[in-house]
Amino acid sequence: MLFYVTSCFFDKIPQSYRIKDVSFQRIIIDEDSILSPKKIYLWTTQIEVAKTKILPFYYGGTPPFPEGCEDSIISLSIESEDGICLNDKFHSIIPYEGGKETDMVRICGSDTIEEIRWARDISIQIDILQKGHDWRGLYKKCLLIFEDSDTIPHIIRFTFPDRKVESMVNNTPIHYKCLKKYPSVDRNGVE
Repeated sequence: MLFYVTSCFFDKIPQSYRIKDVSFQRIIIDEDSILSPKKIYLWTTQIEVAKTKILPFYYGGTPPFPEGCEDSIISLSIESEDGICLNDKFHSIIPYEGGKETDMVRICGSDTIEEIRWARDISIQIDILQKGHDWRGLYKKCLLIFEDSDTIPHIIRFTFPDRKVESMVNNTPIHYKCLKKYPSVDRNGVE
């Protein structure tokens, strides 16, 4: 009885995670003069809890996954069908809201996706996934713009010391509308 009562005041708190799967989906953001003509990809990383720690309910303040990723990410590559790495062809449009930079977007289509991050580049998103947390939390979804008219991405691949996680890129676009309107500038500061 004492064990049961005591256990009611404790909970398993996730401490670290593993990368389970990844997807890369072409999307079109309709009714946005800046974004609709661009090749935008939604990168989604699926994770699973690797380690937990039993802590009291009132412990509080633990950021999500304070120990980060159990996997050591050796590389991430987005490749064309003939195996050419296209990582350097992806970048972000940095949205601004009321004169302040914001990197969060909410889009709606067949589903509503909240808290999507505009990744500055692939290396920054890899760093976020490796560390697992910062003051903004862990963002498993991000948007990237593909700047190449000659090739298309074919596969996305994480490489770890003991395994690979890869997925075919879905280049059939899904249409979304941006629920948060903002003035945007590209990476060169041009509206």
